[in-house]
Amino acid sequence: MHLSANGHVYWDGHTVQNERDRISCRRPSYDETTNNSGISLSALLNAELYSRQMTQLADGDISSKKVANISDVCESMKQQLLILVDWAKNIPQFCDLPLDDQV
Repeated sequence: MHLSANGHVYWDGHTVQNERDRISCRRPSYDETTNNSGISLSALLNAELYSRQMTQLADGDISSKKVANISDVCESMKQQLLILVDWAKNIPQFCDLPLDDQV
């Protein structure tokens, strides 16, 4: 757009063309994006959903709860580690790693 000496505004086609060019340069959707290591967001989401299916829902009744001792904490850590390993196994790129790197 241009402002003339008499105060009138005139339109030129370049302004609209620039806007169209910006609109056509859209970012890829989340499904198309991958992080630097090539893992897609959908692969991470699938692994997360699978690992959640493997865990049991915690009992909501706190009256039966007790203070955790060392053995309870160790058992909880063991269970969390197993869930983490299952989660990683559901990521295709993890399974492509050499066994030494997986361990």
